Amino acid sequence: MSSEEHTKALPTNSIMLHIGAHKTGTTSLQAALFAASKQLEEQGVINLVADGDETANHAARAVQRLPSSGSAGAPVDYNVWTTLVRQAQAHPNQLVSISAEAFAVSESLVIKQIVKDLGLDRLQVVITLRPLGKILPSQWQQDLHGAWLSLEFDEWLKTTLKDVEPVKQIGPLQVPHQFWFRHRHDALLQRWIDAVGRDSITLVVADDQRKSSLLEHFEKLLSLSAGTLTSTGITRNQSMTLPEMQIMQRYGELLESSELGKRIVAQSRYHKALRILRKMRPENENDARLAVPAWSYERVSEIQHEMVERMQASGVAVIGKLNQLNWLPERSEVNKSRVGQVDQIDEAELERLTAKMLMSAARRLGIAETGSSDASHKKKTALVALLVRAWAAAVRLARLGVRFIRLRT
Repeated sequence: MSSEEHTKALPTNSIMLHIGAHKTGTTSLQAALFAASKQLEEQGVINLVADGDETANHAARAVQRLPSSGSAGAPVDYNVWTTLVRQAQAHPNQLVSISAEAFAVSESLVIKQIVKDLGLDRLQVVITLRPLGKILPSQWQQDLHGAWLSLEFDEWLKTTLKDVEPVKQIGPLQVPHQFWFRHRHDALLQRWIDAVGRDSITLVVADDQRKSSLLEHFEKLLSLSAGTLTSTGITRNQSMTLPEMQIMQRYGELLESSELGKRIVAQSRYHKALRILRKMRPENENDARLAVPAWSYERVSEIQHEMVERMQASGVAVIGKLNQLNWLPERSEVNKSRVGQVDQIDEAELERLTAKMLMSAARRLGIAETGSSDASHKKKTALVALLVRAWAAAVRLARLGVRFIRLRT
């Protein structure tokens, strides 16, 4: 059986490969490791990142022969990966830290290549975990402001919970499931056990009630002095509030329906829209946040318990308590799951914000004219707002028409 509360430090000459999983606090951890790079080196730990980044995600995409996240362009230059490998090999007697959640989507052949290049004798794989009940709304939100998903959360959740196999069989092909290949953590663990063995893997379950617990766990793994890793306040992957989701859904619809929006998405699907919004409308801590709805509890709990049982039976070392992964929110705390039913934003404010976001995104990407005067810019914003208002009215009329037809039939 796995040993919970395992606190044994990694060997001082090992390569720690933190592979995520996604939505498990990776962004804050990577930011803390990068910010403390000098202190880590002073304590004998080398934190490796891809050139020009705070993480090794670019290198992970390179070995997977994939383009940068959110890009439809050419694969990342493979030299980004081989450079990282050479850097790791240049420190044979030091503990090397590499962190990238992109490694979690590696298929078996890629995993074998990663292990071969980094060396099985030094490799120590670390997997961070989080309750499925928190990952589901978090992943939907990321899809909302990255892939511009148009499905409401309820609809998306029902579809996602139907088929939970990490790989789908489509004809003669096995295709990774967009959600479950990442988040079916028992299957993720097994893929890496098959490549490195259970003795070279550690699972880490952070305590969400103590925000510092994840950093403290990694300090122990890396034999760092207490307090070396501290929160940097990075919030770029922080969950959205319900009003923010309402705005982002409307913005996503505007991207799809307007010519300027289509040009923005064609150039960069991930164009930091949430960051743009929060500059215009600072986050309110009192705003409600999304939670899995009560109707899904039984199914979510069934899947999570199955994953926990399989991970416990794997025999890998565990930091934290696996049974904490069975968390679900109290029924009294569950928000209505349909975006827009809670904390509705005034229609005029929605139009104003989304129009300004569209113009700001266009300017950041060099699509709109950057040398226009303030008066010209205001006229453009007003024109976009007028178009948004007309489009929103048309959508409302269409929805009323659908409801009328349903009532008649």
